[in-house]
Amino acid sequence: VKKDNPRLNVRNIKINKDKFRQPKKIILGNVNTRSKSNLSILKGDSEKIIFSNTLSSTEDSKVKYRKLSKSKTIESLLKELTEFEINSLLVEGGSKVFSSFIDKNMVDELVVYISAKILGKDAIGALNIKSPKILKNAANFKIIETVPMKEDIKIIMRRI
Repeated sequence: VKKDNPRLNVRNIKINKDKFRQPKKIILGNVNTRSKSNLSILKGDSEKIIFSNTLSSTEDSKVKYRKLSKSKTIESLLKELTEFEINSLLVEGGSKVFSSFIDKNMVDELVVYISAKILGKDAIGALNIKSPKILKNAANFKIIETVPMKEDIKIIMRRI
């Protein structure tokens, strides 16, 4: 959140804005709404649920804090989200979060963007999961669509 400053909202579409609502934003990490008000993710009127090591208070009724501990699993996090009537989740995160969902077999669809830039061995990889001992145990996805996007490629894959 601090490095990328994402918005995590829907934009650039032509719809009836009176009938549309932005998705709820789930944030994993220590984000204090008072000291970090310049973060794009905290702007807008969508509900925000912040799972943090330190609980904070806020005057904003659209922001809810929940305790995040090292012992909290992806499964318990997803179960907790059902209290907020969330049953579908789009995950955008770094290597750790991304890998956790794939490693726990909690991914139905992947949308991957591939750039024509070569970053080298010191770059942070997108995945940080254990390699399978044999190929048949690898996570299997089927490529549904490839879309050129300027100089990048968007690949949509679904779990087989």
